[in-house]
Amino acid sequence: MSAASERAAAAEGEQLARTLAVLRETSDRPLSFVTAGAFAALDEGGSEPLAADAESGTVIPANGLVLLYGDGGAGKTTLVLDMLVHLASGEPWLELVMPARPLRICLVENEGPRQLFRKKLARKLAKWPRAAETIRVLEEPWQGVSFRDEAQRDEFVEFVTAQKIDLLVAAPIARLGMQGGGTLDEVAEFADLVADVQRRAPGLAAMLVHHPNRAGQVSGAWEGFPDTTMHVQASGHGRTRILWQKLRWSSLLHGKTTHLLWADGESFTVDEREAVTASTMVDEILAAVLESPGASWTKLRPRVRGNETEKAAVRDRLIADGLLVNQTAREGQFRLWHADDPAATRSELRTGLERLPFPTPEREAAAVPVPPFQRSIGTVERERHGRPGSLVADCLICDHPFSVDDGSPAMRCRACVALTADLVTEREADQMRLLERLRVREALRGAA
Repeated sequence: MSAASERAAAAEGEQLARTLAVLRETSDRPLSFVTAGAFAALDEGGSEPLAADAESGTVIPANGLVLLYGDGGAGKTTLVLDMLVHLASGEPWLELVMPARPLRICLVENEGPRQLFRKKLARKLAKWPRAAETIRVLEEPWQGVSFRDEAQRDEFVEFVTAQKIDLLVAAPIARLGMQGGGTLDEVAEFADLVADVQRRAPGLAAMLVHHPNRAGQVSGAWEGFPDTTMHVQASGHGRTRILWQKLRWSSLLHGKTTHLLWADGESFTVDEREAVTASTMVDEILAAVLESPGASWTKLRPRVRGNETEKAAVRDRLIADGLLVNQTAREGQFRLWHADDPAATRSELRTGLERLPFPTPEREAAAVPVPPFQRSIGTVERERHGRPGSLVADCLICDHPFSVDDGSPAMRCRACVALTADLVTEREADQMRLLERLRVREALRGAA
């Protein structure tokens, strides 16, 4: 066995011994139960949040865990530094996160060139001098910290206790001792290493910075561990958005999205966009339909803000309430008209569905005072079809010739009628036109 393998085996043995020691210690404690009233009445120390939302919901709990993750280039480092100088100065961050007091922060940056991080931090502290004294930054060993190292965990406990640190910020998880691809057991093991420091330094909160997987979600089975999970995403040049993915103790921010604009001094401002609600979706759908009557949902959807599932639900409710008219007979497809549009003729059932998909020839003829051009074939006997005669007309949409049975006037060929009603695809319509041309050719031959 190599020396490296021996050291790894020894480290695993030491970790197992510590885990067994903790289990023995906790197993010696007898189970104790109290009434719910007695449990809730106890004012236990450390319950006050280090930072809260605008309604006093907890964002960073004492002894809690915050997970912030995002793509490279999304502005994670800039955003974290901006948040930290506000918290360290006792100032609200974007009116979203309010510290209970100026927080004492320990920052561990475990990747990237140290000299570049020095310059970035210096630029930030130039405008936040108070934070220069309340933030402690790990200088050595640069890129050499691991929570898996028991000696380093002991040093963390000694330092944060002596300096009365409130918040330990460390990045990135992949360089802090996390092993494996992030299975539940692997995440639980690493989280327990961080929790070991927190257990021995009462009140210490931890913020870990991570990266997403290829699907855009947090890498690894982290969902159940943090009290707060923030997803930082790039949103185009000069823009960043935060999805407050999970806030166990804050209903105000939980599940919300905050859009940020980049500002001077490597800072951010909130993009004060109008909140997207069901009411705004109704207004925008109706406005889009008035602007583009008869358009498909595919064309209308990008003009409406909001979640795609919620937009579809609002659309369906407008159809059911008769405010929109859907002029397609094929299930799952849409040709939408505003109910006040005179062209949006409803079916007799008044279901809010489309106009009759195949208007009668009389209705079409009445709509256009000038009759379409028709070429008479004369009386063509077609016994096998049971039709006494036929006329040929040119479609006013595709200009293809088509036969009009029994001399009834018509404007559109069967293919265009079916395509307008969303009953066929473009390819199927072309096939119908080809068959129609063959039919006309056969009729002309018979007339000759």
